[in-house]
Amino acid sequence: MLAAIGRTAGNTDIAISVVALIELAHGAARADTAQRKEKRHQFIHELLTAMPIHPVTVMVALRVGQIDGENQAKGVRPSTRRSFDRRHGLGTRL
Repeated sequence: MLAAIGRTAGNTDIAISVVALIELAHGAARADTAQRKEKRHQFIHELLTAMPIHPVTVMVALRVGQIDGENQAKGVRPSTRRSFDRRHGLGTRL
């Protein structure tokens, strides 16, 4: 899966935020089978070793909240991780 993300990102530095890490851990805890849970934990482990994890500072949180609020007030909905997953064939394989 990381290879698919890397191909999509191209020659770009990529990282994830601690918020994304929280969401991934949440999803792993909610897995409906032991096999799916193990695959999700393995993916998290691969992420932690393959890319940097960025903290969310107060300034970043405020700016993201502002951008999201302004966009939603205009009726703009940002792409979600699920739509990214569907577009790139990642779906529910984890």
